[in-house]
Amino acid sequence: MLVHHPGSRNYLLTALDATPNLCTALLHGLMEEEADFSPDPARFSIREVMAHLADWDQIFLARIKLTIKEETPPLKEFDEGQRALDFDYAHSDVWKELRLFHEHRPHVTEFLRALSTDEWERICFHPRIGHMSVEALATLVALHDTYHLSQIAQWRQTYAVYQSVLD
Repeated sequence: MLVHHPGSRNYLLTALDATPNLCTALLHGLMEEEADFSPDPARFSIREVMAHLADWDQIFLARIKLTIKEETPPLKEFDEGQRALDFDYAHSDVWKELRLFHEHRPHVTEFLRALSTDEWERICFHPRIGHMSVEALATLVALHDTYHLSQIAQWRQTYAVYQSVLD
């Protein structure tokens, strides 16, 4: 259970609102070949990250809505790698996915903003994590965002170094 201070949910919602704009800033000047660069074959390329973020916002929102609607619902587990293959993240259009992310994210934050205090505290069961409140789910989304924002920044920096060595 999270310990709250008066502005914590506002900070959380501000962070969630900011992610699409931070992605836009991080992707400024991105070249096609850079979108496919991945120095770690076990992790997504930038192209795949953007498809993943746009895709998962709908999953996150569905999980939150289910938790509000049902009593301690079990959440469905997804194989992220298989989903990336099924939805062909590797051949997605980075800019289309960014637009979709900008379109989807307000649905998440608007829904969260409308929740009562009791609804923020409703519980679900995540198969890997265990029992989680809606607030913990929303915090997980923000942490997921931060992980991928950091990844995009790191990949872009690594690509720039890689290109400078080739030149």
